[in-house]
Amino acid sequence: MSRDGNITDRHIVLIGSSGAGKSSIAEAVHEKYGVPKYDTDEWVVDTTGLAIPKIFEEDGEPYFRFLEARALRRILDNDPGITATGDGIAGSDVGYSALRYAEATIIWLKVGLDIAWDRVKEDSNRRLAQDFDVFEARFNLHQPLYRSAAHFAIDTELQSFDETVARVADYI
Repeated sequence: MSRDGNITDRHIVLIGSSGAGKSSIAEAVHEKYGVPKYDTDEWVVDTTGLAIPKIFEEDGEPYFRFLEARALRRILDNDPGITATGDGIAGSDVGYSALRYAEATIIWLKVGLDIAWDRVKEDSNRRLAQDFDVFEARFNLHQPLYRSAAHFAIDTELQSFDETVARVADYI
């Protein structure tokens, strides 16, 4: 516990592929440990009033990535907590820069391609996960970026969901 009574005095930012469990893990850490929870996708939707697929459709992915990076910077101005990011945050210059200069602990939730695909392929809200070849290309492109941006990595395939939550909470 920090000096001001917060459970943590440092932000934790979760990065990784779609299907890695970033949002679910952040929610579980929030519920179990009382840590404030943030989500860059939710922040973008709340501040723009637009669904993410609509932003992609009307303004394109680069504009969404700009909004996502801005969301991360604004979230980090709040009380320390745990933040789930979109899978592409490390794939844009503006997002990668926001991660690298963040006053936060960056944790990469690693997951294999096949498991990630199985988790997202039926989700029509994941615009960039509708075609396996596109998903695989993005997955492979982002892996070295996650590795480079992260302070720590947790392989989510090697443990249960609850064990992953506990491992993330070790960094609080």
